Amino acid sequence: GGREVGSGAGGNKGYKYSKIAQLKSGDDKINMFAVVKYFKPIAQTKGTDFCSVLTIVDESSPVDGLKCVIFNRSQDKLPHLRSIGDVICLHRLKIQTYKDDLQAMGRGFTSSICFDGKPNSKIVPRTGSHMYTLTEEDHGRIKVLREWAKQHPELNPETRARRLCDVGGGDYFDLTCQVVSKSIFASQDYTVLSVWDGTKFPLEHKQYDYSYSETVSDPGLSAVAGNLAVPVVLYDNHSLLGRAIKPGQFVQLSNVHTTKLRGYSFASDQQFYMELCIHRGTQYGSGATILLDSDEGVVRLKSQLAPHVSAGGREEAAAPLQRWCPTFLGPLPRSTTVIPYTRVVFMPIRDVLAYPTVPFKFNCRARVECVFPACVEDLVQLRCSRCARRVAMPRTSRADSDALVGTPCPTCVGGLGATPTTPASSKAVLRLIYVFKLVLDDETGYLSAYVAEDDAVTFLPGLPPTNLYVDQDSRRKLLDRLYFLTGGNDPFVERPPGSRQQLPRPWMECCLKSYFHVQSAPGGVPSPRKVNYRVFDTILNNLEPEVEDVVDGGALSDTHEDG
Repeated sequence: GGREVGSGAGGNKGYKYSKIAQLKSGDDKINMFAVVKYFKPIAQTKGTDFCSVLTIVDESSPVDGLKCVIFNRSQDKLPHLRSIGDVICLHRLKIQTYKDDLQAMGRGFTSSICFDGKPNSKIVPRTGSHMYTLTEEDHGRIKVLREWAKQHPELNPETRARRLCDVGGGDYFDLTCQVVSKSIFASQDYTVLSVWDGTKFPLEHKQYDYSYSETVSDPGLSAVAGNLAVPVVLYDNHSLLGRAIKPGQFVQLSNVHTTKLRGYSFASDQQFYMELCIHRGTQYGSGATILLDSDEGVVRLKSQLAPHVSAGGREEAAAPLQRWCPTFLGPLPRSTTVIPYTRVVFMPIRDVLAYPTVPFKFNCRARVECVFPACVEDLVQLRCSRCARRVAMPRTSRADSDALVGTPCPTCVGGLGATPTTPASSKAVLRLIYVFKLVLDDETGYLSAYVAEDDAVTFLPGLPPTNLYVDQDSRRKLLDRLYFLTGGNDPFVERPPGSRQQLPRPWMECCLKSYFHVQSAPGGVPSPRKVNYRVFDTILNNLEPEVEDVVDGGALSDTHEDG
């Protein structure tokens, strides 16, 4: 039996199909059915062609198989491979010897058609040609190869396909999923996809600092997925394909590895976290493939996601949401802070990090994991009001500090050629200001937000900045507030975001604003713009809150107002 996938041949019959063990150098116009053991993503050559490299096996050569190198000017005319274990039919190969091994070569006249290798899946052809015919004999051969591959775990797609809920540490697996957001880290040559399949990943996964990334997300889908979405990193050669993927698309991620990491950002308690990633290279079919909505795996996944989508994320996605954050719609029963913009919808940190407009303002609900700098005395600094240069804080007496406050900045005065009495220098005086960062975590992500200058005075009512090295009363009051903010935990102890091994940390509501920060690299060359975040119009309460991990609430909303 046979069929033709080349142009103009239609449904010609009588094709002869060879087994790998029957081949010899010099054979031409060879036709084969086989199982894919290995393949590389299609790549462009130095010329105008595209190239597909794969290794195929069959019953006659289950170990060594046959390497195939196929060229075509049209990428779509090359094999549409998804996974190791795919069944492939190839027409018009030429067999030659390369480094003492047989190798099949294909050119523009070579045609291919691919099929899912799962034994119970439908026989649906994947090909760039519309001119082919599949006979009953062809169907039979495909089924035989599927059953044969099933007996070999390294070829059986079902042994590698997983749902997120079934993944363990150290696993290599294939995942069919939907993309919620993508974050491109161009300078570091990797892309992070946030994906979901409607099930809960059972392990603590790594969280990323998206400040230097270019992030695109689907807020509505993000709201539905909730904390069922997990990040998967595409490294090196896979990053480029990751950049072409759009939120909302369905993809197959092949040879994903759950790598155990220790202390990626906050390592003091030496807990382990999992990074889901696709390593560089193409071994074992590593890569990402965009799937069509008509793909059998996508149709199946859509049916699994339908209850979450129709319920607006209030089932398996919303139940965990209520555990990590009270409602995003109504007020908190108690909060460590007070904010004025109570009608503005609260956004999860993941969506804040992915928001495309900078600058912008947000309402957030989060827990404070820790405070930086790690020394309370350094939370107040002596800085110039004009150039922001930091001056060493006197550590002996309050009088020494008071004597410096309001004096001209020596850097600005010297640089401007001004004297302490000129108008220019009158704007460049030393002053005491708060400058510190809160690490905020709501289990969808984490970010560092500055609390500084007038915003810090608002945040800490009745506690103006002073020299904390010598003002013991102010230092004690500030420490009391910070311990209150972190639920009695040491505010300067670094812990992985999401860790709850210490006392429960209370929720706080805060107003955040994003902005670009550009810092010059050596030589005066501007470095890439970094997105920073700053707390504003937020007042820390003076009353001990009742810490509650679970309260009644609704689902996440994807609307917002500019505070």
